[in-house]
Amino acid sequence: MTLHYADEANGIDETKDFLFKKGAQEAKWEFTYKDKSKQVYEWRASYFMVDGSVKNIEPGNTSEKTIVLPETPA
Repeated sequence: MTLHYADEANGIDETKDFLFKKGAQEAKWEFTYKDKSKQVYEWRASYFMVDGSVKNIEPGNTSEKTIVLPETPA
């Protein structure tokens, strides 16, 4: 999963990649907003399948504090 937040007016352009797998610890992405009215960030997810293929989820924007990933695409 990739998370991206940008606030050009305040010089912020943050991107963080996460790799989730069974047994991994909880992942957190933290930074301080300089403009509290700009809390929307972009997220995208890629599923790496056991057959070697990759299934991508269309990017989306959210201001939610927690993202629940959708089921693995067929």
